[in-house]
Parts: sequence; C-alpha cells; structure tokens
Amino acid sequence: MHLISALLLAIASNIDNFAVGIAYGVKKLKIGILTNLFIAFVSAIGTYLSVAVGKDINQLISFCT
Repeated sequence: MHLISALLLAIASNIDNFAVGIAYGVKKLKIGILTNLFIAFVSAIGTYLSVAVGKDINQLISFCT
C-alpha cells in the first residue's frame, strides 16, 4: 500500500513539472544545471515538510479518537 501511495504522490507532484517542461521545450529554452538543482532541492524540502506535517496531523487525529 505504501508503494502505491508513493507512486501516486510522485505522479501528482510532477504533473505540473511535465507541463512546464513541455512549454520550455516548445520555446527551446534551457534551464541551467544549478537552477535545476535548486528547483529540485526546493521541491524535495516541500515534499518532506508535507509528509512531516501529515504525520503530525495523523497522530493528532489518532490521539483525539
């Protein structure tokens, strides 16, 4: 079950990246490696924080019931 959840999260979080990539590709614009790494880092931090907050909310809900 965790594998399916992880796969769905990966697909959902990358749909917008796919659209932006197509738009940049159509215009033949390139993103530099440092900029790309920075975007990946910010995305990873956002995903980590979302998972951490979700776990905290899950524990809070479980504690209240």
